[in-house]
Amino acid sequence: MKKLFPLLAFIVIVSFTSCSKIEENNDPIIGIWGMTEQPSKTAKNIKIRNEWIFNDAYLGRYHQYHNEEIVVLTDFKWVAEEDSYILVYPGMDGNPEVTVVMIDGQLIDQEGKILAQRE
Repeated sequence: MKKLFPLLAFIVIVSFTSCSKIEENNDPIIGIWGMTEQPSKTAKNIKIRNEWIFNDAYLGRYHQYHNEEIVVLTDFKWVAEEDSYILVYPGMDGNPEVTVVMIDGQLIDQEGKILAQRE
């Protein structure tokens, strides 16, 4: 009987812990989004590229390149609220927050500016 109780306890514990299911996140924002721009007509030799990588754990990574050299690299969190997304950058000064909407494969900020396109 002493050996039977630990075996039964083990079976009960394993059966309850294996029943949990991880929720699948199929949000359309998951993936790589980017935008390349030239800051001004006078600085024709400088190319700035912003890139966001969204994953299914509501996290992501942001890169900013100047002529293919990384100058900003930080993680961010994202939240889907109705038809918009809130991006929070905890690793950056002031902890900036950006709200975007997805329209026709583009992320548009609150000012109507195209932030990124799906790649």
